[in-house]
Amino acid sequence: MDKVIFLIGGIDLVSAPFNRFITIVKAVQKTGYSVDVVMIRPMNRETDWERLLIRNNSFVYDGITFRNCFTLSREKDSIVRKLIMRIKTYYSSYRILCHSHIISGTFLYIYSVSLFDHIFFYLLKKAYRLRYINERNEYPQLIRQPEKYKTFIYKALILPWCFRLFDGMVIMTGSLIRFYKSYTKKSCKILKIPMTVDFRRFECQAERNEKYIGYAGSLNCRKDGLDILIRAFHLIHSEFPEYYLRIVGDTENTKEKEFLRNLCSDLQIKDRVIFMGEKNRNEIPEFICMASLLVLPRPESKQAEGGFPTKLGEYLASGNPVVVSDVGEISEYLRDGQDAYFVEPGNTQDLANKIRLALSNYSEAERIGIEGKRTARHYFDYFSHVNHIEEFFDSFK
Repeated sequence: MDKVIFLIGGIDLVSAPFNRFITIVKAVQKTGYSVDVVMIRPMNRETDWERLLIRNNSFVYDGITFRNCFTLSREKDSIVRKLIMRIKTYYSSYRILCHSHIISGTFLYIYSVSLFDHIFFYLLKKAYRLRYINERNEYPQLIRQPEKYKTFIYKALILPWCFRLFDGMVIMTGSLIRFYKSYTKKSCKILKIPMTVDFRRFECQAERNEKYIGYAGSLNCRKDGLDILIRAFHLIHSEFPEYYLRIVGDTENTKEKEFLRNLCSDLQIKDRVIFMGEKNRNEIPEFICMASLLVLPRPESKQAEGGFPTKLGEYLASGNPVVVSDVGEISEYLRDGQDAYFVEPGNTQDLANKIRLALSNYSEAERIGIEGKRTARHYFDYFSHVNHIEEFFDSFK
């Protein structure tokens, strides 16, 4: 049986990239290809390390076995210790691959943005005549967030060759395909798989006992526009006194967290905005399903242009009405006023108006939510991409 070995370069159990990874692995499992998942980095979150039942350097999560989980990396670790742990992880990964009965034609599917990871496993790919696949859901960091000299060096010395290592790429959006295709070798096969969701996670049966507007994601103003949401809620909160704004998520940036809390205090809505902190992956679906309205106010950015928010798919999977900024390729899949409510990116007043529209005519909002779920199931359910993924892997034979 043909095999796909997934190489994951880090785990954060509450992150959108990890949710994406899980759905892609499940989709490949459905194709009939044999699947292994090997960690190629130490774990970097102590809460995840403590939460998982790790035995023999492995653990099972959502029915998927992760191998090579044997150490935890902490921020306070010295550079030397981090380097030693990375070398140990590479060596252990190599041993696992050698015992995985890899043969010529086996796929290495690397889910990492590290150039060191890419080079190390490219050498294994060449030695064993494997096929090498990389997934990309964003522009490279130095393209998303340019740093004058670093970006110049990256474009001049690294970008021209680093993506020529791969035999194939799985990419989320058309914008990203146009970018990466100009740097791959001509024979590189590219598959577009948009944002993917496991709809079974959002089959919640609990009854709604509180009215709230929900947001789940990072507490990041530049990326997700959370300050815009808080300001918009301030504009309409007196019209809908029964509604609260509930925010799930956290950030290591204490200044950003303090800014958001101070903003609520300054706007005199701190008793109506509830910061719920981080929830684990199994708690997120209930929070989303119980919301009356879900909002994703992402502003314009290079990241928004190229990416596609996984959180939007999870919002839509709940069947609840969604208000979302019209950024990137969202309008290629959804229709304003039919599947979701679109708002102009960065426009606080427009966001407030659309929230007001949804809450003022909630029966219409519920209809839009149901239609949004139907559309999302068609485009974003991971199961709907199984045939495309199977055809992609088969095309290498």
